[in-house]
Amino acid sequence: MIELPHQWLGEVRALLHSGGLVLQILFWVCAALWLLILERCWYFFTRHETHQAEKDAIWTETADHHPQAALWIRTMWLSQLYLRAHRGIDMIRCLIVVCPLLGLLGTITGMMELFHVLSVTGSDSARALSSGIAHATLPTLGGLVVALSGYYFVTFFNYRIRRERLRLHKHLMLPRHLHPAA
Repeated sequence: MIELPHQWLGEVRALLHSGGLVLQILFWVCAALWLLILERCWYFFTRHETHQAEKDAIWTETADHHPQAALWIRTMWLSQLYLRAHRGIDMIRCLIVVCPLLGLLGTITGMMELFHVLSVTGSDSARALSSGIAHATLPTLGGLVVALSGYYFVTFFNYRIRRERLRLHKHLMLPRHLHPAA
C-alpha cells in the first residue's frame, strides 16, 4: 500500500520522539552533515575549470621562457586545487566522529531513564525492560548509520582529490611538444 508523505512524516516524528532528545539532536547533526556532503558533491560533479585555455597558454609560455616562474605557478595551482577541494572536508570528518558519540550518549541517557522508571513503578516485567532497551539503543543505531554513510563520502572525496591533483600534476609536468594544448 502506498503511503502519503504526511503519513511517513508522522512516523519519522514518532521515531525521533521515541529516541529522545539526543536522537533529535542527532537528526539535526545529520542534516548539517548531509548539507556539507551535498555541497562537496556539487563541487566535485559540477565544477568546471574556468579559463583552462588561458591557463594552458600561460603555462606553455611561462614553462618555455621562465622555468622558475613556471614552478611557482605550478605550485600555486596545485595549492589552490588542494584548498578548494578540501573546503568543508574537516567539518564533515568532525560530524562523522560526533555522530556515534551522540548515539552512545542517547543510549546511556535512555537506559538511565528506563531504570529510573522501572525503579519508580516497581515493574520487573521483561516486556517493559526489553521495550525500553530497544528505544534506548535507537540513538546508537542512528549515530552509526549516519557516521558510516558519511564516512563513505569522505573516502570518495579524498579519492577524487588525489586523482584530480595527480591529473593536474601530470598535466603541468608534460614537456611542451607532448602537451595537449600545444
